Amino acid sequence: MGLRKLYCSESAESDSTAALVLDCQAVADEMSDIDDHLHALGLQVRMHFQNVSVGPEMGSMPHAAVLLGLAGLAAALYARFFRRSWSKDLAAGWRFFAIKPWRLLFPYAAMVTVGSLSMLALGFPKPAPASSFPLWEAFLFGVLVAPVLEEIVFRGVLYDYLNRYFAWLLAGLVSTGLFTALHGLQAGDLSVMASIYAGGFALYWLRRESDSVSLCVAAHALANVLMFASQLRWAATN
Repeated sequence: MGLRKLYCSESAESDSTAALVLDCQAVADEMSDIDDHLHALGLQVRMHFQNVSVGPEMGSMPHAAVLLGLAGLAAALYARFFRRSWSKDLAAGWRFFAIKPWRLLFPYAAMVTVGSLSMLALGFPKPAPASSFPLWEAFLFGVLVAPVLEEIVFRGVLYDYLNRYFAWLLAGLVSTGLFTALHGLQAGDLSVMASIYAGGFALYWLRRESDSVSLCVAAHALANVLMFASQLRWAATN
């Protein structure tokens, strides 16, 4: 466990805010192992990770294949045990989309609006830690895998179950609260959680209005694409 290998050389790049810029290659169990090792040597560092791959036990390509397999399995199990036809689900989503396609942007618009207002009230969130995924795999997970898995669970299984016993508003508040709690473990910031709750409830509304989980998957994926693009744009200018 810990740091297994670390090799550094002086980088050709420059940074006016850094005393020294290094290119390093490392093999470690956790990102923090590298940071802890350098601090133990008495070095004060400001680390920036690029081209990071998931642990050597699996590798990025097999990891992505497993994630895609889980998404496919979740879709099959939901159709099997909740007797839902994906062809009818897609048709319902298409009918809803064809009438007013801009409604696909509701979740993203809700996230941006509530997130902006909450940041004005609560302050800006802390920068997110470096991802442990390569860039392409983070995009794959955020745009394809996560929307499928999360929409099947929250706007599929939980929606179908809770709406049997509760009024739609209460069911929406509860299921969206659970959705936010899951993401809150990653975000850990009130303004971010408020933004996630708004987007989650907009997705719940889309499911209620369209009766289509696949439409929710598309809206979720679109919101993640736009968020992902804005983060990349911000990173490129900072």
